Amino acid sequence: MPENINEDTYKKICQEDIEFFGPPGPGERYISYLNPRGVHGVQTRFLIKVVSGNQAKHIDLIQAKAIMEYLRWCRDYRQQQDQQEHARQDQGTGQPDTPGK
Repeated sequence: MPENINEDTYKKICQEDIEFFGPPGPGERYISYLNPRGVHGVQTRFLIKVVSGNQAKHIDLIQAKAIMEYLRWCRDYRQQQDQQEHARQDQGTGQPDTPGK
């Protein structure tokens, strides 16, 4: 049981997990965590479903695709920002400012 919640609350959370997700299948288990303090007074609850075998391989592929898509977006966004910065500089005099003139 996590140290941050009492036993009754933990049992209730575990029961809610089973009711919502169903009992864990073969090779699966749940890890629950409740952060009662939270950020700005909002409680945060994490439920991690641990899987193995083919299901884990499938999830790995989905996550790898999502990460690659995010990295491509970051690269494209950075290039777009660089192009906009160059365009702003080109709209100026085209020459760097010279102090004293």
